[in-house]
Amino acid sequence: DFVIAHCRGDLAWLEGLTLPQQLRIIIYLKCQRQTEPIFCQRWQCVDAWHLDSDANAAPSDECGAYLHHIIEEYDQLGDWTIFLQDDAPRHMHLGYLNAVLKSLSSGVLSSLAPQLFVHLNNDRHMQYWTPCIASALEALGLPAVKLLATYCCAQFVVHRSRIQKWSRQFFENADSVVAPTGCCAETASTNCQAVATEVPRIRPWFVRAARLLLLSIR
Repeated sequence: DFVIAHCRGDLAWLEGLTLPQQLRIIIYLKCQRQTEPIFCQRWQCVDAWHLDSDANAAPSDECGAYLHHIIEEYDQLGDWTIFLQDDAPRHMHLGYLNAVLKSLSSGVLSSLAPQLFVHLNNDRHMQYWTPCIASALEALGLPAVKLLATYCCAQFVVHRSRIQKWSRQFFENADSVVAPTGCCAETASTNCQAVATEVPRIRPWFVRAARLLLLSIR
């Protein structure tokens, strides 16, 4: 499965990929619009704007769409799922993604990635830790760690067995953490900001925490 969290991005970059014939492309439309995007005539689109229907709450970004897909498709997941944002090329090289797709088509990805999980992005975050991440990990029963260092933005390939290692309930709980009323929803608190001081226009930290929760499926 090719899962794309879409808002207003241009998906023309999809035309430059060598897509396996068996690949199912599912685009989750996270922004409400008057007319259906033209690409929905070619690929499967799922209305998901309700995930961020509260205008006063911080958006769940791609995390909400990824979790929605896992929860709804839990028993029908593809052998591999590629989770992407609509502006995927901003965070990765399409040549690298094409190489991953070719290894999928040839059936060798499992041997190349024995952990059955592959990061797709270029940039990495420095090591960091916040009370928000600590509370999110605690809420999900995940082990506490002192510092984390992950790739920037959540785009990755993961095998079905790695997802189903965790129960559907786990991902439903993760979804509640991402929700505006979750444990990381204090958008006015510096505990849920990317740094411990006020920074104008910075995205609430609970989205970053949610990305870390998604990466925990590896």
